[in-house]
Amino acid sequence: MPGQRAGSDGVPAEDDLAAAGHADACPIGTSALEVASSNEVLRTSAADVIEEWVGTATQWFRRWATEPRTARSPAYSMYMTLEGAFMLRRAARDDSREHQTVRGL
Repeated sequence: MPGQRAGSDGVPAEDDLAAAGHADACPIGTSALEVASSNEVLRTSAADVIEEWVGTATQWFRRWATEPRTARSPAYSMYMTLEGAFMLRRAARDDSREHQTVRGL
């Protein structure tokens, strides 16, 4: 698949996820959901990582938006959409949900 990210071993990332039974597509998101109400240190660490990702996406969206705030909104939407796709894929053990999501973005 064009644009498909490969893992450190050169195997496409989606193949790695399928081989692992679709577990832990995003360990940061999974951890944030698990500990947000019970472990402040882990919650803030996860929030920091997510903000870094959103910041990177915001810079990418700045190609089309003149204001940083305008670019931040689709960056958050993209992150939340992908996290939802990861959750659906994991629950269904079916890659098609993620593929549909990525095509829709």
